Amino acid sequence: MKSGDLVIKRWGRIEPYQQGTVALCLGPKQAAGLLMTGPLVEILYPGYSPQLHKPSEFEVISESR
Repeated sequence: MKSGDLVIKRWGRIEPYQQGTVALCLGPKQAAGLLMTGPLVEILYPGYSPQLHKPSEFEVISESR
């Protein structure tokens, strides 16, 4: 998963606004605290601020060039 990919959340906790909604992957990111560890990606949903998620929770539906 790289910057510019269109993704959809398939696994993990899925909030109502994430169900069936395509999001934009902004690329890999590091968490500032110890709450989230391991590889993370920044995901942008329409109408929401960017959020950090585990890449394993998402499926790439359209790759950027």
